[in-house]
Amino acid sequence: MVTKVLTTLLVVLFANLSYYIIEGRILTDEEDFELEEQLRILNKQPIKSIEDEFGDVFDCIEINKQPALDHPLLKNHEIQMEPTFLPKSSVKKSTMTRKQPVVSLQAIDCPHGTVPIRRTRKKDLVRAKLFMEMHSTIIPYRDIKPGQHPAIVRSNLNSTDRFHGAGATMNLHNPEVADDQSTWSQIWLGNGIIETEFDGIQAGWAVAPELYQDHNTRFVTYWESTSQGKKTGCFNDRCAGFVHVDNRYTLDGVITKTSIYDGPIYSMQLLIFQDIKKNWWLTIPDKSINIGYWPNTILPHLAEGASNVAWGGLAMASANGNSPVMGFGTFPDGNYRHSGFFWDVVTIDAQNKTRIYFGVKDTYVEAKNCYSIRNGVGEVVDSYLFGYGGPGGACGA
Repeated sequence: MVTKVLTTLLVVLFANLSYYIIEGRILTDEEDFELEEQLRILNKQPIKSIEDEFGDVFDCIEINKQPALDHPLLKNHEIQMEPTFLPKSSVKKSTMTRKQPVVSLQAIDCPHGTVPIRRTRKKDLVRAKLFMEMHSTIIPYRDIKPGQHPAIVRSNLNSTDRFHGAGATMNLHNPEVADDQSTWSQIWLGNGIIETEFDGIQAGWAVAPELYQDHNTRFVTYWESTSQGKKTGCFNDRCAGFVHVDNRYTLDGVITKTSIYDGPIYSMQLLIFQDIKKNWWLTIPDKSINIGYWPNTILPHLAEGASNVAWGGLAMASANGNSPVMGFGTFPDGNYRHSGFFWDVVTIDAQNKTRIYFGVKDTYVEAKNCYSIRNGVGEVVDSYLFGYGGPGGACGA
């Protein structure tokens, strides 16, 4: 009799504790409701939908109805269709850039007046949430978290310089990683104190099964804004914020052409810069593509420029402590066909001029037994470049 009563009570108790299991994570009613609300905001009614060969669905959304405009600070935002200026450049393309095939991003071909946005599923949001709970941040030049191993070139942390943009050409890889590892090649800009008052933006490529459930090389961006210790932001379009303007090129896409060790090298050129309206543009300058921008209103700490910039690789370790390869999985030896490489490394100054970055800088490698940086200059000394990478393995905390 007692057993029957207890069983009945347990059935009633669990019937009233509604929860859901997604991606191995138990969600409460409240969490599930928040995710559904976020999906409602992110997945607008499309004019057209396009499924690519990898099974990703890209929705063509009317430009004035895109999810970014649901951000509380962007309710009355007037979309800026192009930058107020393009940075003035006296920098010639290096001979390396002229030699290498530069890959365009995946083109979606949405109708004019619309922008392509990868359709978000509930499990995408859960994976992104789990990823950030584990890693806290992916800004690699301050306060490195356990399991994060950067190999980067960064501006000196004590420098008083202000940066209004940063760019580079980076070679593209598809390194092997475990399901709970990731490896990144990015350009970062930020300003402030990370834990309390900070804004950061970044773009590049990554292989991140934790986020995508695949091992493809993808075009990945991230932004975060922290005010009074409260952080907002997300990867790509996982939240309202990034404003799209191009009807063909977008975030999140798979990069199909990647480099082969000692063979063909494929690369991608990126430039992130701040225009007169203080918006931060994401562009592919060699293709004259303006993908979109992060509005100044969501990045108040970057209003007067960035105090820190960085370029390079970041490896995220498994729960067992093993770290993935970076680049080709080899230490740089000076040959750009043998490791990860950044060249045509530039910054934008307060006069909106592109400068080869020969400024005060540091190389920062957190796990020197696993990864390294090798500085160099371009052929005919026409570019600042560096190699990065390593085999990973047991790299420590």
